[in-house]
Amino acid sequence: MGNKPTLIERMRKVALDIPDDMTNREYWIRTNILEWVDELEAGEKADEQRIRADALSNSLRAVGL
Repeated sequence: MGNKPTLIERMRKVALDIPDDMTNREYWIRTNILEWVDELEAGEKADEQRIRADALSNSLRAVGL
């Protein structure tokens, strides 16, 4: 059983699978999906940074700093 693609990876693939000779509606859909993917990735990175900061804070508190 291989690694299952994440939601972000699947969304990006769907958007990029839309052919280049797309209609205006398809272009709008692709553009929005790619914008959502960027926002999701940015949110995930921010969440990871918050988790690291919390862990560091807890570690410093544990050693009395």
